[in-house]
Amino acid sequence: MKKIGLICLAVVLTLGIAGVGFGWWSETLSIGANPVQTGELDVDWAMVHAVSAWPPKVHYDTGKSYHWGQVTVSGDGNTLSVELHKMYPSAEVITYPRIYNNGTIPVKITGYTVTKTGGSDALWNALEVKYSMVHYYSGGNKVVVFTTGWMSIGSWQAHLNANATTYPYPPGPYGTTHVVLAPGDYLTFDDETLMFHINSGAGNDIETSDVQFTVEVGFTQFNAP
Repeated sequence: MKKIGLICLAVVLTLGIAGVGFGWWSETLSIGANPVQTGELDVDWAMVHAVSAWPPKVHYDTGKSYHWGQVTVSGDGNTLSVELHKMYPSAEVITYPRIYNNGTIPVKITGYTVTKTGGSDALWNALEVKYSMVHYYSGGNKVVVFTTGWMSIGSWQAHLNANATTYPYPPGPYGTTHVVLAPGDYLTFDDETLMFHINSGAGNDIETSDVQFTVEVGFTQFNAP
């Protein structure tokens, strides 16, 4: 009887280890006919307001204002796409994105990728960005991750990766230095704004130009090495 008990224990431990291993990569693990839920990794961009701009442009035929660009979120929520067009020096586009943990387990932010996908190099090189990042957690509590002034769009990715994956002082709200989002948490920008601006020294030749770029967020299970 003792030998049988040991064999049963070994089987249970083996299945438990397999569940952890599969859970690292999978949303559902099935053993026989019974599914075992192992959690879901799901971090998404979301727009909480429409894009606005300063100064507003005006359609001469209707007198109604319109904006210098548009921001869209991909169907899977992973990519924020920005298109800016016909901006002149000192014009600004104001966007209102958030980064939500819509999954069932905590995640940590591992990095950001900003990619120019099309349009004018001159407009891209004249573009600046300004933003602050705030982590909202536990029913409305918040911690400021960092605050910054205007910077060139070309340096934005490096700035995000240097400043928006860790808290400025350890530990963060969940006892870690790394930015961790529990289910339902989100990252947003101070006053809900992420601002794009054309350098005041840019040439007038950009006024008929367009530029497109994307922003992606990398994340992983919160206790991944």
